[in-house]
Amino acid sequence: DTAAGAGINATSTTAGAGSLTISGASNVVDVTGGGRAVTIDGVNETVTLLRVGSTGGSGTGIFLQNAGTGGFTVTGTGTTAGSGGVMNFSAGGGDGVTTAGIGVFLNNVGNISLNNMNFTGTFSNFGIRGAAVNNFTLKDSNLTGSFGSNSAVGTDEGTIRFGSEGVAGANGLTGTAVFQGNAIQGGHKGIFSQGRRAGMA
Repeated sequence: DTAAGAGINATSTTAGAGSLTISGASNVVDVTGGGRAVTIDGVNETVTLLRVGSTGGSGTGIFLQNAGTGGFTVTGTGTTAGSGGVMNFSAGGGDGVTTAGIGVFLNNVGNISLNNMNFTGTFSNFGIRGAAVNNFTLKDSNLTGSFGSNSAVGTDEGTIRFGSEGVAGANGLTGTAVFQGNAIQGGHKGIFSQGRRAGMA
């Protein structure tokens, strides 16, 4: 648990951080005061957490980029929404940025599983934003805040978006996708969208 500042921070510039493994049934990261709960960037991840939460800010709560296919899992408890953590944001974050206004940002990662999470408050860009994501699960979670403020082509802000609309060659969500037992609402342009994927006409 952290009261403010960052939770997990593992990047390609972190000393000794070529890979990151976190296992076990009771790992918790709760950040208040606007800090980011998880940053994994350029490090191969194999991470399991019981709960991840970020409240009181407008940054990006979970930021996973170029993190391999070992997987990132938030389990929560049973099928109880909120037991996997709460993302509760205030408005903030310019259009097109990935470091603010987004609950969970995913880029070039695989085997992501988010369970029993709540997204509340105001997210200026997206609840979940992904690009080049292979295998994704969202279960027993509530995205009931307000998501996005710009519906222009190329921005397309809403609750959940993978890939980019109208951009040739952009890669969104591939592999297996599981959405089960969720409440998804509040998107400025829509609640779910999958942009053009590589190889699509």
